[in-house]
Amino acid sequence: MSSGKAEHRAEVEAEQLLAEPQAAGAMAERAGQRANRQRGRLGEAFEDVMALTRLVRAWASGRYRAVPTSTILAAIGALVYFLMPLDALPDFIFALGLLDDIALIGKVVQMCRRDLQAFRIWEQGGQDNNTDSNNGTDNNN
Repeated sequence: MSSGKAEHRAEVEAEQLLAEPQAAGAMAERAGQRANRQRGRLGEAFEDVMALTRLVRAWASGRYRAVPTSTILAAIGALVYFLMPLDALPDFIFALGLLDDIALIGKVVQMCRRDLQAFRIWEQGGQDNNTDSNNGTDNNN
């Protein structure tokens, strides 16, 4: 499967999950479980995957909504791609299978770094933030 087809499939599924927060939360839970199983192979990307899973789960539960739609969509898409066994580099290829997943996750983390930083601050403070700023804009520029 080409990377373009896999990425397109992930985008389509992410858009569907955006409309179904409970399903998005369940998907993020599965991604977190997979990340835990692949922790050694993910290396430094493990923490990024886990941050994305926590963000999506907090958004899906309604505990954290101070995130632009573009960021949550990108996070969901990256996690969907991470869960796909057959993407640009099939995951069963031991040494290389996760490289494309790691690259895409890194790209999303870089793109959403300010929003992820704000989420991590919120996590550390344990604050309830139900402010809905899903205005479809991204303040990462």
